[in-house]
Amino acid sequence: MAAFRTQDYIFWHMIKTGGSWVQRVMVKLLEAERVNGVRQHGPIEILPGDVRGQRKVFGTHRDAWSWYTSLYQHSYGSYDGGNPKLKRWGNGSSTFKDVIYGMTHPQEVQHLEDDFLCVYRFKENGLQLRDDVLKSDVGLFTWTTRWSFGHPIQIDLLLETGRINEALGELFGRNIRRDSWPPQNAATHRPETAFGDPRSMWDDEMISWVREADEEGNSLMGFEEPWGQARSLIVEL
Repeated sequence: MAAFRTQDYIFWHMIKTGGSWVQRVMVKLLEAERVNGVRQHGPIEILPGDVRGQRKVFGTHRDAWSWYTSLYQHSYGSYDGGNPKLKRWGNGSSTFKDVIYGMTHPQEVQHLEDDFLCVYRFKENGLQLRDDVLKSDVGLFTWTTRWSFGHPIQIDLLLETGRINEALGELFGRNIRRDSWPPQNAATHRPETAFGDPRSMWDDEMISWVREADEEGNSLMGFEEPWGQARSLIVEL
């Protein structure tokens, strides 16, 4: 997947944060330029300086609870009994609660492969990154945020996924109407496994796991509650 840039901005895509929709709008509405040879869904360190230039780099972000839900639902797919990648996170179980426990307690996971992000396979260093996750003291959401945007953060702006029409419109000074450019819902990837009410999948114990493991990731945009709003549509870093 290529990077996309305008005269003033480059978009950097963290998985499961609405990035495919952003790219579509940038190309169709904002006439963004495709930059080949730069694979997104990767660490920001791979973005060449001559591609970035003086442009500001922005990404999209969401609260950790909705991110885990989206990752799980997209990953579950049409597998009978659950995606084996999810089962590894759940130490043999693909139930939502067991998988979320593993993703928020990686040191207790017994076995992972280099496909631990479930919807993304690393082209290189996958096993090394897996080992880093297993030793991590944060949840998978925060780890993926660090891996995508740098630790410390090396991008300039974050836009809230939940209000991405408004955020992208504010950034580019355009009216990006929701009815004309509806955000892509994760359910369109795997409609047969879409949660009717994803929030109902969470109990208080699970919510607390994420609150503790992903405090760092949630704090970047000020997310405090499941499916809550960020402190601002656009957060400067």
